[in-house]
Amino acid sequence: MAQLALALVLVGSVMHLAWNLLLKNAQDKSAFLWLAIAPVAVCVPVVWVTSATPAPPQAAWLWIGLTVAVHVFYFLTLGRAYGHAHLSLVYPYSRAIGALGATLGGMLLLGDRPSALGAVGVALTLGGTVIEPLSSLRHASTRARREAWAGLAFTVLTGISIAAYMVIDTIGLQHMPTLPFLGAMVVGCAAVMAWPMLASGRARAEWKRTGSRIGIATALLICSYALVLEAMRHTPVTYVVAVRSSGIALSGIAGLGLLQEHVTPSRWVAIAL
Repeated sequence: MAQLALALVLVGSVMHLAWNLLLKNAQDKSAFLWLAIAPVAVCVPVVWVTSATPAPPQAAWLWIGLTVAVHVFYFLTLGRAYGHAHLSLVYPYSRAIGALGATLGGMLLLGDRPSALGAVGVALTLGGTVIEPLSSLRHASTRARREAWAGLAFTVLTGISIAAYMVIDTIGLQHMPTLPFLGAMVVGCAAVMAWPMLASGRARAEWKRTGSRIGIATALLICSYALVLEAMRHTPVTYVVAVRSSGIALSGIAGLGLLQEHVTPSRWVAIAL
């Protein structure tokens, strides 16, 4: 894996976890996410016009539409997952499912072939992050089990959407540069979610509760994904999704230290893997 791509993914992983922490503390998580992307969606067309950015080529429109649909689904399921479960469960498990699906997709659809050492790294990452959350869930108390299963269900759906958009975006980036593709995705997501967020008053209510934290989330969300997209231009998606899982280690520390979550010994073992 190229050193530049490695650095991009590692920095992006830290930023990604940071905006997930902000999202976890929001009350209306879907509204928080929409507010985070809406300012960027407003600015993107202005930048396109003033910089005379060419329109996306015809071959890219299919992939833009697909990534918008999957990202909207991802935003909704991620918010619901954090409403039912701890960050130290949702974050590692959803990233692991996403890594597994994207790795398989990269091998089947994109012709990615990791080396033997790369395959070992992917296997360790996936083994540690997929097995441990299921073990923790099995030991949940009866009273908490229904809530835990709801959190797991939405986490699984989030992971599936991660896998889907990683593969879709990798293909889309073959037809246009990183930043225009990211801009088109953000504009599409904000437009699709605008009516339910504004008409219901959810966006206004969440803005009053959250305030300046939304601006911080905006910067972290866009920068983290832009770095990962750029990395995917330089190295196979199978490696990108595995290295991106480095944020999982930080999620355990953040869950314990910042959110006072109970992180089990088996979860620390999984993080070590």
